[in-house]
Amino acid sequence: MLKDTCVSLEQGILDFFPEPYPDELFSNLIYRYHKLSGNNAANSTTMELFNKTLGRLRNSLLPSYLENMVEKLLCNEYSSNYFIYNHSIFRLMRLLISKKMLEKCENDMKFGNAVASYYQTALVGNSKWLKTRPYICDKCLENDIEKYGEGYIRSLHQVPGYMFCHIHNTPLQRVDTHDSNYRYIDINDNSCEFEALDIPISIREETKKISTILQELYNLKIDELSYEKLLEKYNIELDKKGYKKGQYVKSEELANDFHNYYSYELLKYYDSHDQKQSKLWLSSLTKDNRTVGSIHRHALLIGFLFDDVQSLLSTERESQIEYSIFGEGPWPCLNDVADHYGERLVKTHNVSKNKHTDFFMGIFECEECGFAYYRKSN
Repeated sequence: MLKDTCVSLEQGILDFFPEPYPDELFSNLIYRYHKLSGNNAANSTTMELFNKTLGRLRNSLLPSYLENMVEKLLCNEYSSNYFIYNHSIFRLMRLLISKKMLEKCENDMKFGNAVASYYQTALVGNSKWLKTRPYICDKCLENDIEKYGEGYIRSLHQVPGYMFCHIHNTPLQRVDTHDSNYRYIDINDNSCEFEALDIPISIREETKKISTILQELYNLKIDELSYEKLLEKYNIELDKKGYKKGQYVKSEELANDFHNYYSYELLKYYDSHDQKQSKLWLSSLTKDNRTVGSIHRHALLIGFLFDDVQSLLSTERESQIEYSIFGEGPWPCLNDVADHYGERLVKTHNVSKNKHTDFFMGIFECEECGFAYYRKSN
């Protein structure tokens, strides 16, 4: 289907633009425009759309120079953010980066080349999980051809670690090509070959669970979860399950239980089977730092701590109850001149560690009267 964006190219307005399919990868949409435009050279298409000669059309996971293109679309429903959050894997990538980095990545996609942002955020953390070729579900492809007259590449299927189609419960297939120059791969071309992922039978159920977690994260509304909220939920659950001592993660206990929870075969499949390394990256995923964890490892941690994404989200509603080495909150107010003395009104506290001992100090402040007191751990 085409959106009539009207008028002429002389005025800088595109005379047509394809209507995006649900979850269609942005680069697939651009390739459809290229075919419909009648242009022979990719540079002619990229100049029309982006005012840039970008060379070959490629199966990019993130869009670039969006503002240049959006200005040429007469249809107001299409904004740069529309394409970023509906037609790229950034709707999931955003959960791995701080607000400051998120704004930078958005800016790169709107006004520059998004490739730099993709690698800067270390989205996959391991080159094995970077899907440099398109991945498809053959059942989705059949349905799309029947419904739209052609198949297309879906953004979700390109998410690192997502191996099973959640709709058809089948392993994805990798699109193979012998083009060493990595030009755009048209999955409707008869020369395309599809290779089913080799997922051992013994770990298929576990792999389906990880894929489901990734799919549920991907489909969250933008305001439902952020990087900062994700870290908060991790630490609340780690407290509840006894994996924290004050502000510190008990990394050895966490890694031991994590490795007992999943099969060795699954962790090996996801390059997460080294228990010594797990102590480092499991702890790192729960901290606000410059190291961005692999998305499939986040899914593994979520599966271990929460079992599913809905339980992860519900942790927000439980966050008013604090868990720490000082017991379960809320804690009592100890202001002996206040009418509410002894009532459990202190909902939060700050914990610090003495540099010279192993003791932790907890500072508790009553929200009603402002009275503060401290406790020292045993």
